[in-house]
Amino acid sequence: MRAVVIEGSGREARMVWADAPEPGAGPGEVVVQVRATAVNRADILQRKGVNERVIERYGAAIMSAVQRGLDLPKEEWPRVPKGKRWQRDDDYENRLKRLKQTRDLLTTEHDLRPGIVAANQLLMDIARTLPGDLDALAALPGMRRYQVKHFGEGLLKAL
Repeated sequence: MRAVVIEGSGREARMVWADAPEPGAGPGEVVVQVRATAVNRADILQRKGVNERVIERYGAAIMSAVQRGLDLPKEEWPRVPKGKRWQRDDDYENRLKRLKQTRDLLTTEHDLRPGIVAANQLLMDIARTLPGDLDALAALPGMRRYQVKHFGEGLLKAL
């Protein structure tokens, strides 16, 4: 069966849906089937950051939002589109590795942080687009003039 349970403790505590064992009756006990239930004030007050003042002001809206969420069928839940995934390309991986090695040499040579020479995302864009000259390198989004001027030749040689 599915149930809302509190995972963690302290600041890390959060309410989540989880699978729970079916309840069973022990000696002298009975099991009562609950068809529906709701989150109440006491449940909300157990959450860190929710105090009496918040409940007084927003309690009805919180309860209404929780109920709307519980009533919403899974097919209508919001979906976050997945990002574009590239096919694995060994040549690309090797170019990226060479670019990172070149960047590391340039950072040591100029006593700079790696992100100043070229951030990882920029190196990935360079490895994927294969710019042939400094003008094509300068046209890449995120590429700064100083990077082209001081580090462009070294980055292009690594390709």
